[in-house]
Amino acid sequence: MVASEEKFRQMVFHMRVGVLLQGPKAEILLSNPAALELLGLTEDQLVGKTSFDPEWKVIHEDGSTFPGNTHPVPTVLATCKPVYGVIMGVYRPASKDNVWLLVDATPQKIVNNSVQQVVCTFIDITSRKEAELALVEKGKQIKEINLTKDKLFSIIAHDLRSPFNTILGFSKQLLKKYKSENFEQTELFIKAIESSAKSTLVLLDNLLNWQKSQTGQLQFKPEFIKLKSIKKEIDDLLNSSAVVKNISLNYFYSEDIVIHADKNMLLTILRNLITNAIKFTNTGGEIAVSAVASPNQIEITISDNGIGMNEDVKSKIFKIGYEVTQSGTSGETGTGLGLILCKEFVEKHDGEIWVESELGKGCLVKFTLPL
Repeated sequence: MVASEEKFRQMVFHMRVGVLLQGPKAEILLSNPAALELLGLTEDQLVGKTSFDPEWKVIHEDGSTFPGNTHPVPTVLATCKPVYGVIMGVYRPASKDNVWLLVDATPQKIVNNSVQQVVCTFIDITSRKEAELALVEKGKQIKEINLTKDKLFSIIAHDLRSPFNTILGFSKQLLKKYKSENFEQTELFIKAIESSAKSTLVLLDNLLNWQKSQTGQLQFKPEFIKLKSIKKEIDDLLNSSAVVKNISLNYFYSEDIVIHADKNMLLTILRNLITNAIKFTNTGGEIAVSAVASPNQIEITISDNGIGMNEDVKSKIFKIGYEVTQSGTSGETGTGLGLILCKEFVEKHDGEIWVESELGKGCLVKFTLPL
């Protein structure tokens, strides 16, 4: 045994590949300097350890735990067959990092169909793994860019044209009614034109904010804001849309609630959520904006008694890669961009946003912001 160990040492001492000689219980008998360097351990720390030692903290490529009994050496001991090309992430306590190893294990000594020794060799492939991870991340970024581009083209090709068609159509009717002096219908047409123009403005604002957000140009400037101070700005923009559908828009919250938020982002969030509620609420319906403060945050709710949504729609509305094509109660179209923007802006504040709804039973959209 001593002679074989000495022979092993002489053979592997100067090899740049990490080499271990392990016994019938997967215990480490010998190692070469390259193995010590790669594993970040001294010979005293390494010799005697087994593949089952929990201190290894070995992981698979996907980050999941790599159980000791499935390591290459125990596999060889169980099957009497060599194992090649196993990738393992091994935690190194000295440097507090992971090293990625490509591992082979071959039976060295077999007695009565029982493996007595296994030679385990491994090389450092950490640089390769990091390059692969970088490529995966770059692929995700490219996919996100393509989704962004597709969404933008969809908005320009369809959703940005639709409001202008509405404005042009009502403008023609307005000219006819003006000549016939039918002033009652003229007022309705003017309100419809105003509503469509403001909806278009919301869409353009969303496009600009989204473009800035995706390119890192959007500045985040939180300040202390009284919630009641932004009510007028929301009403000025959205009341005409609510009036056209005879929808009541009500606010229920304490006058003295103060939020620490970026004012423009908060306005964008509320504007989009209320616009969405108007879109999916029937004529004569109701929308309520309420807020409840706790010691550390405020929870704001936009509720409506509209058509609601099913589980499939709820799971997709905040995701850019999914098209949720659902017309409003008066045939209104939309891009879904507003809700995606709401999620980005809420998360920028370290808040959360979610939906509570059932089909045919209205909808509650809730989000939290710090006080």
